[in-house]
Amino acid sequence: MRPSPRSKSPSCPHTVDFFRKEAERSAEKGDYLQARRTYEDLLQLDPRDDGAKLAIAGCLLRRDEKQEARKLLAAILADEGASRLAQNRALSQLGDLDLESGDYDRAAQRYGQLASRSFDEDSLRTIEVKVGALSDPRARRAITAFLVGSTERGVDAMTAGAMLGSWAAEDPTDGLPEYLLGKDLLNRGLFAEAAERLDRALAKRLPPGRVLREALRQRTIVACALGDAQAARKAYDIWLDKGAEPFAARKEALQRLLERCTGGAK
Repeated sequence: MRPSPRSKSPSCPHTVDFFRKEAERSAEKGDYLQARRTYEDLLQLDPRDDGAKLAIAGCLLRRDEKQEARKLLAAILADEGASRLAQNRALSQLGDLDLESGDYDRAAQRYGQLASRSFDEDSLRTIEVKVGALSDPRARRAITAFLVGSTERGVDAMTAGAMLGSWAAEDPTDGLPEYLLGKDLLNRGLFAEAAERLDRALAKRLPPGRVLREALRQRTIVACALGDAQAARKAYDIWLDKGAEPFAARKEALQRLLERCTGGAK
């Protein structure tokens, strides 16, 4: 039997978990109306649950109720009691909505605000890629498809991949689409294909700093996955020389991976 949120103590974590799992199951089935209702039940138990509020915004977007979603996201951003993580996620979604709707100046403003609040290297790199694409219609369309998608369906991998491929073909000097394709192939475990794309990216023009660092780091990882110690050492050495990784933990992790891959050989 489904428990009633009104009959339970707000401090009951099992009931909160029950409603969260029920809502997630409804969303997985595509029933975003029911998912929203269940998250709202959860909020009766815990009105401060930022995750449920963000999930409701996501349900609204999937139902193309963009104005209601914007209002909720803006409320989370303005709520001093909300966690910094939740506020950043709300700000990121608002920026993505501006990007999708064609309000590029507003999107740039929101992404800049988000960058000033973020400390995560991956998030900052994603922001840089989005902002860098705003002034180029071809890049903007591909980046929007790859990193944002549509509010109703999310990212369509086939469409995004095709747009990145077209971008790479139309501008043979730009390594960014090749890098994004290579990173996606790596995430899918297609290491040989990822190595080819990343090699193309590194032979072309890439934004300096975070994107270049990540391309070289990913190429090192791919080479180790393929058992190619020579390529791993080459990418790693360039990464050390040009990448200048600022985070010690990530630098140490890649160094340990290289040592396992090459057996410590120079």
